[in-house]
Amino acid sequence: MNEYKCSKCKEILPVTDAYFKKESRRKSGYRCTCKLCGYYDDIKYKYKLTKKEYFDIYNKQNGGCALCRKNLYPPNRIIKTNIQIDHNHETGEIRGMLCMNCNVNLGWYLKKKDRIEHYAGKK
Repeated sequence: MNEYKCSKCKEILPVTDAYFKKESRRKSGYRCTCKLCGYYDDIKYKYKLTKKEYFDIYNKQNGGCALCRKNLYPPNRIIKTNIQIDHNHETGEIRGMLCMNCNVNLGWYLKKKDRIEHYAGKK
């Protein structure tokens, strides 16, 4: 089995879909950074969060969802993360980390907040 050194973390990993994303333009057929480093690059690009800031938020929340307190799992080489970065879509401000269920439900609530509050006020 071929091995490849990630250009970011410098870890030597097997060249498989489990560790690297495919990229047809490269000779190896895979990106030069591993999936884990790619995840943190995406977080930095989308939310302007460094890896340290990411884990500061995670630790501040004691590793749990900011709403329901369900355990959150940062990404590693074995499991995919269940962490959703909750942010204000207008300002980009990071509010915290949520599980998928709370993130979806919060988004739904925020879109329908006025209608829900209007309905609840009628009772």
